[in-house]
Amino acid sequence: MTATPMCRSYICRDGTTRMPARRPRTFSAYRGAKRTRQQLILGPWTHGDRSLSHAGEVEFGPAAVVDGNLAEDFFALRRRWFDCWIKWQRNGVDDEPAASIFVMGGGSGGRNRDGRLEHGGEWRSGSAWPLPETRWTSLYLHDDRSLAAVPPEATAAALNYAFDSHRPAPTLGSAISSGEPVMRAGAYDHTAMAERPDVLVFTTRPLEQELEICLVDRAVVAKFGRDRRWDVAPYLTVGQTV
Repeated sequence: MTATPMCRSYICRDGTTRMPARRPRTFSAYRGAKRTRQQLILGPWTHGDRSLSHAGEVEFGPAAVVDGNLAEDFFALRRRWFDCWIKWQRNGVDDEPAASIFVMGGGSGGRNRDGRLEHGGEWRSGSAWPLPETRWTSLYLHDDRSLAAVPPEATAAALNYAFDSHRPAPTLGSAISSGEPVMRAGAYDHTAMAERPDVLVFTTRPLEQELEICLVDRAVVAKFGRDRRWDVAPYLTVGQTV
């Protein structure tokens, strides 16, 4: 079988990616085999909206779009790839970083004139994915609703939540594809959701230094009960304490 160079463009807020941490593992597997050129692009967009700098209620800034940053536009980006590997044009594609990742954050935190949170962000690049400088850290859920790097005691109490099938927790943004106008994709404020009786929130201590999170690999949660109608939807929220 002939090995074919592949460029994988993934969208953070797209249900078809089944979480960006999972699908790019395919990229890592192919690249680990060292059979052919593999390239990864991971952006903050919703499904098909690579030319928009916002997603939902959050603005990521002009650097977030493909247009004028990664290429003239998305079509030009793909054309350069095919020109390189089909027409064998030496256009610099094979010299580009193997992974280009848009890291969200660093904005003012205020609201722009459209009412969106100015979250900001910038591109990171590296020779592999996860990025070579990644330091893996495990965080554990504790019965006092804290999130810490140390495991809980074996005698820690279980936590309960009240589920009402007539008033389920609604879907608010996130990885949704083609759901409008019933459901809208993107990033939204989940503060009100955290106050629901069927939602459990776990929080770390205030950070003592800046922390950059490029990948949440997986969440492992155990659930005990007779009712099998349940779901776990982990969200990572980075807050600010004044």
